[in-house]
Amino acid sequence: MKKIIIIFLAAFFAAIPLSAEDDFNVEIIRPAAMQKGPLFDKTVLWITESFRSSKAVIEVKDREQGIIVGNGNALMALGSGFFLTEVPVMFTVRIDMKDNKYRMTFKNVRVMFNDNFPKPIEETNRPSTEPKARERFEQLANSLDAYLAKPNNDF
Repeated sequence: MKKIIIIFLAAFFAAIPLSAEDDFNVEIIRPAAMQKGPLFDKTVLWITESFRSSKAVIEVKDREQGIIVGNGNALMALGSGFFLTEVPVMFTVRIDMKDNKYRMTFKNVRVMFNDNFPKPIEETNRPSTEPKARERFEQLANSLDAYLAKPNNDF
């Protein structure tokens, strides 16, 4: 009976996922020179123009709360020198907006290698892929910053 209990406990603890500290998440907080409403509207437009379609990307959109959650993908450079290659990276992004600032949180990051099956970034060569993913997410935040800084193109 003790062996059965030990085997059950071992299987139970083996099934528990890694701690949240092992999950790869990137949080970027930036100032924005506008109130929450216009910031929300321009962010939705940025998503529409930066990704294939806002309808294909956005899962949750709540203007009153200032929250957008979506699934995106981008190309990420891996390797160096002659062996530099771009691989698709997929992610979930949440953008929280308040007056004069926003926060982008990237999680559930998956990298597509040659086997055409997305692999969680936690299961890749983390010292190599995570800095490249952080760099790519910073580039996306910079792109949103540049878009927000553009004057309105009203007719």
